[in-house]
Amino acid sequence: MHTITEIFSLPLKNPVIIFALLLLIIFMVPYIFEKIRIPSLVGLILMGTLVGEHGFNILLRNSGIVLFGTIGVLFIMFLAGLEIDILDFKKFKFKSITFGFFTFTIPMVLGTYVNYHLLNLSWVSAILLASMYASHTLLAYPLASKFKINKNEAVTVAVGGTMITDTAALIVLAIIANSTSGELNWEFWRGLGTSLSIFFFIVIFILPKIAHWFFRRFETGGSEQFLFVLSLVFLGGAGAEIAGIEPIIGAFMVGLAINPLIPHTSALMNRLEFVGNTLFIPFFLISVGMLIDLKVFFRDLQALKVAAVMTATAMVAKYIAAFITAKCFKYTSIQKNLIFSLSNAQAAATLAAVLVGYRLELLDKSVLNGTIMMILVTCVVSSMVMQKYGKIQHTIEHDQIPEKDVESEKILVSLNRPQIMYGLLDLSLLMKGNGPESSIHIVSVVDDTSEVPLQLKNTKDMLEEAKNHVVASGVKAKSFTRIDMNIANGIINSSKELYASTIVLGWQGRASTSDMLFGTKLDQILGRTNQMVVVSNIVYNINTTKRIVLVAPRLAAEEEGFKQWLLAVISLAKGLGVKLIIHASNELKERVTSRVSTLKLSIDIEFKNYELMFNPIEIGKSLEPDDLLIVISARVDSVSYEFYLARLQGLMDKYFTNRNFIFIYPGR
Repeated sequence: MHTITEIFSLPLKNPVIIFALLLLIIFMVPYIFEKIRIPSLVGLILMGTLVGEHGFNILLRNSGIVLFGTIGVLFIMFLAGLEIDILDFKKFKFKSITFGFFTFTIPMVLGTYVNYHLLNLSWVSAILLASMYASHTLLAYPLASKFKINKNEAVTVAVGGTMITDTAALIVLAIIANSTSGELNWEFWRGLGTSLSIFFFIVIFILPKIAHWFFRRFETGGSEQFLFVLSLVFLGGAGAEIAGIEPIIGAFMVGLAINPLIPHTSALMNRLEFVGNTLFIPFFLISVGMLIDLKVFFRDLQALKVAAVMTATAMVAKYIAAFITAKCFKYTSIQKNLIFSLSNAQAAATLAAVLVGYRLELLDKSVLNGTIMMILVTCVVSSMVMQKYGKIQHTIEHDQIPEKDVESEKILVSLNRPQIMYGLLDLSLLMKGNGPESSIHIVSVVDDTSEVPLQLKNTKDMLEEAKNHVVASGVKAKSFTRIDMNIANGIINSSKELYASTIVLGWQGRASTSDMLFGTKLDQILGRTNQMVVVSNIVYNINTTKRIVLVAPRLAAEEEGFKQWLLAVISLAKGLGVKLIIHASNELKERVTSRVSTLKLSIDIEFKNYELMFNPIEIGKSLEPDDLLIVISARVDSVSYEFYLARLQGLMDKYFTNRNFIFIYPGR
């Protein structure tokens, strides 16, 4: 037994007390600092300074703090790669390369000159220190996500440029480190080139195939996916370190590699963001603050001078790079400041470089202390700039939100068996609007028979699991059971009572004899409702989709529900990050192109010549295993109805039962 005095003696050594204090800081700081209009990121860094050994000596920066801090910085880079819009990333890759060139070259040139002439460093030391200015950490990225501007073009370009400049800066570090030991020879260059080539080949080509195989075989509601992704993040970091670069580059590359497999609206994405932003990233910020020793600047004027020169040089160079990039691509002054805020913060790669330089005696203690001050100032400035301009950009984008985003959609999902649950729910999450009141309502209609109590008992657990899956994605959800003599009647009445905008059903397969006589459930629902009806056959995890192939009748654009189904399909394609191939008539092609242009949506669409009628055999030959086929059908009395549509359900059941496909009946 330890006495109270021993437990609370400073610095704290009891792991339970230490963890409790850290959690209390993480919990209280955002609330307190946001009240006084200071970003919570800054508050966590300052609290790390106060509780650290250079402050009130409450906590030591021991291996546990370092471990969680390392996890935090890897998570920042991983989430940056995971949340980026792949289509935009590919679209703006030239701009990202341009910004990466500017944000690396300008700090390197300006920094080397200043370090050599003002700080009187040797050329080798001057170049090493300049590489620290060139690198940066996406410290302000969580704020960009918070303001929902992480898909803005300027933010995408800044994130892409980060990979380039950090990789280049860390390669400079590796070169200088090897040059001091006399190993900068052909063997070094060949070894570095080979290891980097192997690493990038594995991450870019092999890792996505492994992840794709895994996601096709594991349900989306389990913890297996979460643990699998975490393992990939740290394996990627370890692989990068083995290849000769910093783990943060590996984490970012893993995020990019598995980005298409984790939709932004999924429960898995929500869990990853929650764990990272709630626990790991705050630990990293606190650990950075614990490095800062403010007292040294009052004792050592040389350290103060070095810190001032380093901080000014790094910030000026990064601002110039952001300014030139904004001018080149005609960004607004707000976007320029967003780029600056994302590229200004010095932390992870900077710490790695200064510690290596200090160990090799290329940098002295004044530079080490100056680096810590530079980290503090740049992190504070980055956070405050993002807090100011991110909020302004959010307001601007909110005023320009396309129709789909401002709708308050209510999607009714009819669930009658657990096997199709995750497929229906994930599809609904991907197709729904982003309005704050958008919600998903899950209903299970039970036959009014003598076995009602047993059916209700079996349904209860399924509905609870379904609701939890939707809520875990950060979406409002309600689940309920309805007892009715007729299943279709229960679904129809539920949709009317909820004022549902969309009804989502599972594929029922081949019609029975009674269905042929009295009409299928789908026929009854289509005949007595006006909402858009989505019927899906999701055999494999929809997140593994690589292309969406859409086929529509010639007059599909004349339906009243044209805008709704088009926006739902576009939301699905953007959520999955895949190409949309549309088999369409010239008229439909023009209407779709015009609509996409009006809403200023960034999506990869390819049009193909329209066939006179839908031929499953011919379409099937052109499909790949991971394609999602969407058929825009029509109610019998609608303007776009064509005679061949009546045969489609039977043909699909014959040729496509082992593929993912969706039927959409537009609203009217």
